[in-house]
Amino acid sequence: MQPPGQAPFVSTLVDVRPNESFVDETVVDGTRVLVDHQLVSLPSGNTRSVYRTEITGPAASEFGPMMTSDFPDVLAALKQLAEE
Repeated sequence: MQPPGQAPFVSTLVDVRPNESFVDETVVDGTRVLVDHQLVSLPSGNTRSVYRTEITGPAASEFGPMMTSDFPDVLAALKQLAEE
């Protein structure tokens, strides 16, 4: 992942459950970001994507807005790809 105007971050997959979920971890200068991505099957046959972010460490209050501010755009792009 590379935020605009910044060096790329390296993330590690720490838990993967095919067709169900995955969790990625990014650690930068002692601040840990976990993003849990869940796929939930709905009775309609559609699938809901659910994201949960946990940020801990010395820069958590700074990373929170930076890491999550683009989630609406990311989710809209995922929705568009799924509908194609």
